[in-house]
Amino acid sequence: MSGRIKMFRKGAGYSLKRELAICFMLVALFSVVFYSTLLVTFFDRGVDTAINFSMVLNARKFAHEYEKNPDVQPSSFLTDFYFDSLEQTRNKYGDLFAGTDLKPGEYAFFEPPDDDGSYYYVIYHLVLHDGRKLYVVSNFDSELSQPEDYADLADTEKQMFYAGMGYLFLILAGFGLYSWRLGGLTQKLSEWVSRLTVENLNEKRPGFVYREFELVADSMAGSLRQNAALVEREKAFLSHASHELRTPLAVMRVNVEYLKRLPLPALSHDVIERLDMSGEKMQLIIETLLWLNRKNAQDPALERFNLRQVVAGIMSDLDYLTHENDVEVTLKCDADIEIELPVMPFHIVLSNLIRNAFQYTQEGWIHCSADHRAVVIHNCDTGTETQQQAISFGFGLDLTQQVCKRLGWQLDIEENHGGMIARLVLPACLS
Repeated sequence: MSGRIKMFRKGAGYSLKRELAICFMLVALFSVVFYSTLLVTFFDRGVDTAINFSMVLNARKFAHEYEKNPDVQPSSFLTDFYFDSLEQTRNKYGDLFAGTDLKPGEYAFFEPPDDDGSYYYVIYHLVLHDGRKLYVVSNFDSELSQPEDYADLADTEKQMFYAGMGYLFLILAGFGLYSWRLGGLTQKLSEWVSRLTVENLNEKRPGFVYREFELVADSMAGSLRQNAALVEREKAFLSHASHELRTPLAVMRVNVEYLKRLPLPALSHDVIERLDMSGEKMQLIIETLLWLNRKNAQDPALERFNLRQVVAGIMSDLDYLTHENDVEVTLKCDADIEIELPVMPFHIVLSNLIRNAFQYTQEGWIHCSADHRAVVIHNCDTGTETQQQAISFGFGLDLTQQVCKRLGWQLDIEENHGGMIARLVLPACLS
């Protein structure tokens, strides 16, 4: 056995590299979007916290001064202080804060109903040392801000963007490196498997770094070893069986020759002739099996013979298979066609094809046509049972294919409406 391991056709199935790329891209994009959203959220929360903390400091500062002097008056352009109730804010803010109920330490944000979002208020509730309620109202007008006031914010947003893009670049670079390494190992494994034969099976295997690749390589080598051992056992069996059959076959043929010389009834002569022909064919089959199992053996010698006589003889020998069946058998072949081929291999191939057609046609017809180009056996079973067995030759098909492969003959077999069509293209038409 010197064949190589058969590889899958290029492009078949899914691509591991492509799926890994998609997976990495999705993870990277999700991470960038997720963490960018978190950054923006926490940044906005930090700004709100800074505003709230500023109000808390103002409130605590006022509470501290109020504890020293209850008559102290707050002084701020951005912050107003109200005691006891938000009702006191009506004079300045109208009903904007109506219905607001804040617990101590809580905040509330408000926007004027007719504003475009550039102006808003923040209320903070604090309980003073004497139990009085203090409401701190801060107003923020974005129109008072200048572009330079947001310079740091713009820089921060740029840094956030660059950080996200940098993270995405690192992820893609890491994937690219990993994909390149994985692709190299895959190619290395593929090339090693394509070169793997029985002859170099015991050579030192290259390393493939990853455990999964090592397991695949070991499995490939183990599978080839098992197949090689199985083929060798089959060859040994065929070789031994063929050798062992020679002796009883020789004894049978000697006795047949002896029977021919005896004065037997005329009816016995046909039986003896059949035994003699069967013995001769069996001997040729054994020689063919031995030839198939010998390496570098020369092809059988070419012989010139009449094609119709050989085909008709095979059909006559196998005619007993259709005696009890309603089958119409026809042969179309000119009587003067002479071809030059190895007789016994041709006989084995044709016998198996015709036997298969005869054996699996219970009711219907079998048509055989032969000329210089090809021999075609077409059978059709018209019975009620489905004949799915029509292309199941068993050992006969295996032997037939081995002979055709060894001699470079073309054999095509296809199912066709309850039967099969077997076409053996003769070598003269293959060139």
